[in-house]
Amino acid sequence: MKFFQYYDENHTVRLGFCRGELLADAQESVQKSGAEMPTTLTDVLHHADRKTVLEAYQTIEPVAISGEISFAPAVSTPEKIICIGLNYKAHMDEIGFARDREFPPVFPKYPSSLTGHEQLIHLPKTGEQFDYEAELVIVIGKEAHEVTTEQAQDCIFGYTAGNDFSARDLQFKTGQWLLGKACDDFAPAGPFLVPADA
Repeated sequence: MKFFQYYDENHTVRLGFCRGELLADAQESVQKSGAEMPTTLTDVLHHADRKTVLEAYQTIEPVAISGEISFAPAVSTPEKIICIGLNYKAHMDEIGFARDREFPPVFPKYPSSLTGHEQLIHLPKTGEQFDYEAELVIVIGKEAHEVTTEQAQDCIFGYTAGNDFSARDLQFKTGQWLLGKACDDFAPAGPFLVPADA
């Protein structure tokens, strides 16, 4: 089972879920079933018993979404977006960079950087050298502070695909990468969020 978010006709973000090839609306499916379960992604992520919620979404009768779907970001209201730079060798070789293996570059993106699958990226007028990189996005589903490596796995809700879009000329204007990395629309994410235990 997978979750996704999409825009309804009022451009409101709604939660959807996949049942095989069927794309269903969470709120309508839950209402039809009469179950008491969260119907927004934020509520699913923060639910005390996530396992029960995920199992419930696998059993309720899905109500299909009609018409064409306009995807919102897989996660649209994160508290933080933390990115790890130079995280695979092929890319380091491609751009001629080396890095300290123990301490890679870390940089933020912001919620305004997020955009959905197949949505437009609005390029800043101050940039000229645009680039993109496919990334695995790890969605943390519970509060985590100074956790051990072993505890970290339990904090992961799921995974989605991401695009680390960049304006390279802006990125290297200073020692920090923020200018070229955190522009609006520079973090497409989705379309689907796959729970970790799937």
